[in-house]
Amino acid sequence: MGSGLSIDDPRVAKLKEEYTSIIGEASSQSITLSDVLEMPYVRKFKEMLDEAGLLKSLKEPGKRMLIAPINDAFDDLDPVLSDALNRNRSRAITTIAQSHIITAPALVQAKEWSIETVHDMNGDEVDLKIGIVFHDRDERVRFFYVLHGINSVTPLEPRKNGSLKTSNGNIFFVPEIIVGKTILEAKYLTNCKAVLDDINHTPNHSLWELLDIFKLTKFAGAVERTGMQDLLIAPAEDARRLSVYAPIDEAFDDKLLYATEPANSETVSRFTLDRFVKRHLVRADGYSLLGPKHEPIPAELLRLPYSKIEASNGNLFLSRRAYMYEKPMGWEFRFFPLPRL
Repeated sequence: MGSGLSIDDPRVAKLKEEYTSIIGEASSQSITLSDVLEMPYVRKFKEMLDEAGLLKSLKEPGKRMLIAPINDAFDDLDPVLSDALNRNRSRAITTIAQSHIITAPALVQAKEWSIETVHDMNGDEVDLKIGIVFHDRDERVRFFYVLHGINSVTPLEPRKNGSLKTSNGNIFFVPEIIVGKTILEAKYLTNCKAVLDDINHTPNHSLWELLDIFKLTKFAGAVERTGMQDLLIAPAEDARRLSVYAPIDEAFDDKLLYATEPANSETVSRFTLDRFVKRHLVRADGYSLLGPKHEPIPAELLRLPYSKIEASNGNLFLSRRAYMYEKPMGWEFRFFPLPRL
């Protein structure tokens, strides 16, 4: 295992123990990602890769980032994954497995204070939650990146290079199975296919009604808490029509869920929630309701037959990402002064 940040997690300790017993004295340059999957703690993930026909590829040279769910992740599947497997197991297994393999030399690739986009084997952009930790030491401020989430799943260790390095890539252990964009699109397409054609040929529904039709419950709840639902209900002339870039329910990570839950209204300010909702409501002039100083949202839209869903008083777009301020949810800036030696 790598050095750096330490995590007091019994699952990490178990993985270290299994890794040592299987690999022995071999160096990271002599083992492959496939070798690491001999660990009993990731046996179910290995079986999934084998069923998808991808296991052999993890022995080949090259650089891949492997997101490896531990066995416990398979005991309680996300309903989105269960539905996909029930509809077409062979196709779903391949799609789900490919969501866990990133063909890139690194998962977190930083360049000039921005994180470069990486894609999984399905071609889907991987949504990363990155933290930046500053250390003040020897009269110099240094920083490093930590990894808080991969498609809304928190890795067992926050190291940006993962828990293990092998000759053909790095491995990141996670407690849940990744739900990639392709699987999410299949869910919303299946649920809404029957109404998409009717909606776009006869846009009789208001934006508020569309949030209900597409079951965007979490964003609708946030809108209702701010009292802005009237903006999405009332008729609007062309100059006042809104475009709503509504995050799908799966875009809400733990932090955003906390901020938008009614039970936390005493600890989350109305100002914060108002900004979140307004960030996703865009005026006809292309600016959000926050005003012209705020750039339009770089939303990652689901690829549906109609990317723009017409309403009687505006347009709805389904987004895989949720934005609280200028950055996607997940960016954190923390400063930790260290004692002088």
